[in-house]
Amino acid sequence: MNTDPKELKNVEIFFDGYSSDFDNIYDDKSNNFIQRLINKYLRYSMFNRYQLTINKIQEDKDSKNILDIGCGTGRYCNKLAQLNKNILGIDVAETMIKNSRELNKLFENNCKFETIDYLNFSQKNNNVFDYAILMGFFDYIEDPIKIFKSLKKDCKISLSSFPKKYHILTPQRYVKYNYRKCPIFFYTKNQIEKLMIDIGVKSYQVVDNDREFFVISEF
Repeated sequence: MNTDPKELKNVEIFFDGYSSDFDNIYDDKSNNFIQRLINKYLRYSMFNRYQLTINKIQEDKDSKNILDIGCGTGRYCNKLAQLNKNILGIDVAETMIKNSRELNKLFENNCKFETIDYLNFSQKNNNVFDYAILMGFFDYIEDPIKIFKSLKKDCKISLSSFPKKYHILTPQRYVKYNYRKCPIFFYTKNQIEKLMIDIGVKSYQVVDNDREFFVISEF
C-alpha cells in the first residue's frame, strides 16, 4: 500500500468509520432514500465489478485458493465461499475484518481473515493463490508497481479495479476524500497499460466499467 505510515493510517481510520455504511452498497439496506438512489445509480461500477469478479472465478473450474486484498466487509469472500472456494481476506481496517468474520461465520472452514497491509503480508507469504482480488484497492495506492511486483509471486491471476482519472464523478471523490484526509489516486487507461508492460505480465485485459477500469492480469 502507500508506504507513508501516516497516509496508511488515514486509510485505516477512514474505512473503520466507513464500515457501517459499506454493506448498504450491496444490500440496499439504507433507510435513506437519497442514499439508496446514490447506491443504485452512482455506484453501478461497484455492483458490476462484483459480478465480473465472481463470474471470472466461477468460470475457472481449476481455481480453488483466493486472496482478497482489501477485503472490506467480506462480501466477495462470502460469495466465493458459497462456491466452495478457499479464501483469505486481508484488510488494514480492523472494523472491516471484524465485520467480515461476522458475515462469514458460517464459512469458518474456508474463509480466513487477517488485519494486515498487503506488502507486509506478501513478505511472509509462501503460497501461490489462483486469484488475487483487489477491488477498490488501487484507489489508495500511490505506487502500483510495488504491489504488482509482489502479486507476480503471490498469485497466478489478479482481478483489480482502477478509478478513472477523467470521469464526471472524479472531482467529487477527490474533494470528499481529501476533506477526510484519506489519500486517493486516479488512473488513465494508458497508465494502466504501461504499468502492465513495465511489470511484464503474460497477458492483461482492461475493461471499461463506468467510472473505473476492471483489469485482469495473468502472471
